[in-house]
Amino acid sequence: MNKRPLSIFVSHPSHLLTDSQPHGDGLIANSLIRRLADRGHSLHVAVSLSALTEPMPDNVKLYPIVTTTKHTKDQQGLAYRAEYALRVRRLFGQIKRATHIDIVHQLNPIVSGLSIFFYRSGTPLLMGPFWPVWPQARHRETTKDKSIEALRRLALRYRFFPADGILSPTRASTMMLSPTLQTSNRVFPFQLGIDTDLFSPADTLVSSKTTILYLANIQRRKGVFVLLEAFERIAGQFPEANLVFAGEGYQFEELKMRVSQSPFRTQIEVPGNVPRSDVPQTLRRCSVYCLPSLGEPYGMSALEAMSCGKPLIVTRAGGLGHLVPDEGSLKVTPNNVEELAAALVTLLEEDGLRKTMGLFNRSYVEQFHKWDRVMENLESIYHVLIERKTACNREVAALDRLNLI
Repeated sequence: MNKRPLSIFVSHPSHLLTDSQPHGDGLIANSLIRRLADRGHSLHVAVSLSALTEPMPDNVKLYPIVTTTKHTKDQQGLAYRAEYALRVRRLFGQIKRATHIDIVHQLNPIVSGLSIFFYRSGTPLLMGPFWPVWPQARHRETTKDKSIEALRRLALRYRFFPADGILSPTRASTMMLSPTLQTSNRVFPFQLGIDTDLFSPADTLVSSKTTILYLANIQRRKGVFVLLEAFERIAGQFPEANLVFAGEGYQFEELKMRVSQSPFRTQIEVPGNVPRSDVPQTLRRCSVYCLPSLGEPYGMSALEAMSCGKPLIVTRAGGLGHLVPDEGSLKVTPNNVEELAAALVTLLEEDGLRKTMGLFNRSYVEQFHKWDRVMENLESIYHVLIERKTACNREVAALDRLNLI
C-alpha cells in the first residue's frame, strides 16, 4: 500500500488542544497530531481552545476558530457548537480551494452535529477515537426548549452518518455504537500510543512506603469516595501504607473535607493537581495504581501507569475492563466497597504479585501501545478510506455521465 505523505484536515482535535493541561482528550490529540507531523504528513488543524507550551512543527498549521458564543474547556452549549461547526466547514472549504486535502479527521466526535457538515464533501471523513459517555458520566447542559432538545437528539442519532470510518479504542466503545455500525466495515479497532521512554519504570526503589495512587480528575463518577471508604476499612491493618489522591476536579474540596474527618487522615494525601511534567515520576513512586471509575470511556492514566510497570486495580466498567489486561490488574465491580477493599489487601500483602503484574503491564504496553505501531495502523486506515472514497467518487462520476443519478 502506498504510504505517501498526506494532507490532513483536523476538524476538531479536542475542546482544548494541549500538551500540558490535565485534559485527556487534548493531550491525546496533541500527541497524535505531533506524531503524524513527525512522519511527514501536513496537517491543517481547526482549534477552539489551546494551551501549548511547545510550538507545533512547521508542517502543522493551527486555525483558531473564533466564535461569538462564549465557551470554556468544560462547557460547550448548543449555540456554540452550531456556530463552531459552521465556521469549521467554511474554513475547510477555503483550504480545499487552495490545496488538496486527502482526508478529514474529527479526533473527538463528541461534538454532535459537526460531522454532518462534511456529508458529500468528496473527502473521506474519519471520526475518533470514539469516547462513549456512560450514564454515570453525563453532566451536559439541559434546556426546556423542546425544539432545541429535538435538534440535540437528532444530532446524536446521526452523528456517525457521514463518517467513512470510526476509530474504536476498545470493545466497550464499539458496543456503544448502533448494531448496524458494529457489523459494518466502517469501524476500525485502534489502540492509542504512549511514550514508553517517558513513561518508564523506576530504575531503583523510590519509596519505602506502600503507596496507593489515584491520579485523575477528582470526580465522584471516578470512584474517589468509594476508594476512600475502602482504604479506611483496611488502613488499620497496614499502618505503613498511604493513599494519594492526585488531581483536581468537581469534588476536590468535598474530598479534602472528607479526608480531614477520616480517622486515618495521617495516611491520606490530597496534594491537588500534578503538573504534566511530574506525572511520570508520580507514577513511578507509587506501589499500586487504582482507578475505580463507575464508567470510564478509556483511561489514559491507567495506560501510563501500566507503562511505568505498575500493577492496577480498576473496575470492569466501560473501557477499563477492556484496556487493562487481567494479568496486570485486579478488577472489581463499580461502587463496591467490599470488593475494592479486598483487592487493596491482596496487593498490599503480596509484594511478588505486585512485581509480576507490573512487569506484565510494561511488556504489554511495549507490545501493543508503542507509537510506531499505532501510527502505522492509523496511516493504513487513512489509506483504506482514501482508496474507498476515490473508488466511490469514480463510480458516482461514471453514473452521472450516463445520467443515471
